[in-house]
Amino acid sequence: MSLARSKLIRNGRPAAISLSKGESNSSTLRTAGRATDLFSVWKPIGKSRFLGRRVVVDERRILLGEHGTMRGDLAEYLFCKAFGWKQAGNSHANVDAIAPDGTRYQIKGRRITRYNNSRQLSAIRDLPGSHFDFLAGVLFGEDYAVMRAALVPHAVAIDCATFVQRTNSHRFLLRDNVWNIPGVRDVTAQLRAVTF
Repeated sequence: MSLARSKLIRNGRPAAISLSKGESNSSTLRTAGRATDLFSVWKPIGKSRFLGRRVVVDERRILLGEHGTMRGDLAEYLFCKAFGWKQAGNSHANVDAIAPDGTRYQIKGRRITRYNNSRQLSAIRDLPGSHFDFLAGVLFGEDYAVMRAALVPHAVAIDCATFVQRTNSHRFLLRDNVWNIPGVRDVTAQLRAVTF
């Protein structure tokens, strides 16, 4: 069994991965500080093993759970780490993170692959309710490397989003022209600079 596999799956169940520097023969795990390296750790097991499982990343551990998506949790981690935001938790509806000055962010991520190049972010609930001040969006490549990232003011998100009656939510596509809209801030470099 490979080192990556033995660390990720124990007794057929997801397990925590320690990123401590003292671990022997764990250069793959120690260098998992970049999103591209994270993918290489999971790849030996096969992507299908992670469907429907949550990957929570903090400074020292990667924990596999049962909820959310890897791209969503990775997006939240990268934004919070890059800007010093605090994750809001479940008590704040439609808010994923809060800055020290009280600014509220909803964080969305999209993974672009050779099979699906859609830039549609996941559903935005109650957009007119002004639950957040900025939409923080990131596009990941197939290897989870940051392609582009932006902070989109709430007013711009309303103007650019489309209401979908069937899901009672708004659809937002993080296309290249979004970065040209006044008020939108390109934060690609800040997210790429994050280390684990």
